[in-house]
Amino acid sequence: MRSNNRNKNKYSQKITCESCGDPSTLGCGKCGNSFCGKCIFHTPGGIRCETCAQFRKPIQYQLSKRRLIATIATILPTALLLGSLSIIPTSLISQIPLLNLVGHGLIAYALGLLISKLMEVISGNKLGRNLQITGLISGLLIISGRALIFLTLTGGVMLSLFEVLMAGVIALVTWRRFE
Repeated sequence: MRSNNRNKNKYSQKITCESCGDPSTLGCGKCGNSFCGKCIFHTPGGIRCETCAQFRKPIQYQLSKRRLIATIATILPTALLLGSLSIIPTSLISQIPLLNLVGHGLIAYALGLLISKLMEVISGNKLGRNLQITGLISGLLIISGRALIFLTLTGGVMLSLFEVLMAGVIALVTWRRFE
C-alpha cells in the first residue's frame, strides 16, 4: 500500500516547461529536460529542447565575410561596366517601339542572369540576404553605367521607363536567385 501512495505522489506533481513555465508532458530525447508543445524542436535525431537542437544556418547560407567582400568588390564594378556596354544593343533597337520595350526587358534579363551567375561562382554557390542586396545594387549600377554613357555622349542624363524596367527585371532575377 505504501509504494502505491509514493507512485501516486510522484505522478501528481506538475512538471513545467523549462523554457516558458507552462505545464509539460514532453521531454528532450537527448538531455531529458521537460518542455511544452510550443517549445518543441523537431530534429533529424528526434524531439529536442532548444539547447540540444543547436540550430545553425544551413550551409548554403553561411557566407564568410571574405567571400562576401570579394563578391561585392567584383560584382559592383562589373555591373557598372555591363551597364555601359548595354547601351550598344539597346541603341540599335531603340527606333522600333515594341521591339524597344521587349528588347530592353530581354537585355535586362540577360544582364541579371549574367550578374547572378557571376555572383554564384564568386560566392561559392551561397545564398542569402547579403547577396540579394548586392544583386539589387548591381542592378542600380547597371542603370548608373548607362546614365554615365548618356551623360558623356549627350551632356545630359536621360532616364526613361526603359531604364526603370531594366532595373526592375535585373533586381527580380538576382533577388529570386539568391533567396
